[in-house]
Amino acid sequence: MKNLITLGFQRWARKNKIQTKQLLKAVEDLKAGLADSKSLGHHLWRLRVARGNRGASAGFRVYATWVEEQRVIFLHGFQKTDADNLSKELLQATKQISQLYAELSDQAIQGLIERGELKQIE
Repeated sequence: MKNLITLGFQRWARKNKIQTKQLLKAVEDLKAGLADSKSLGHHLWRLRVARGNRGASAGFRVYATWVEEQRVIFLHGFQKTDADNLSKELLQATKQISQLYAELSDQAIQGLIERGELKQIE
């Protein structure tokens, strides 16, 4: 399974000092069905990422596309202190983007990686 981030998410994560291991932990929690993840439809999931040693409640909320057994693509994130959730308009747009990423073939995903629009994390 590929774990991917968009270019915009990569910039946001770097700015907020989110480490790859934190994102991979969120993926593991998602696959395990833990309570810190919620399906929003259209392959879009809301995940919590802890902020350092302060726990998930003081952390970040991130949105990712999950195509089971194939890929997770991190799309958007924000500090939980900045907002509770996405606005209705932004949530709808994010669902549409998520659905588009979910429908892409492996070959199309590989093309996005090669062009630098997606980055694989390990």
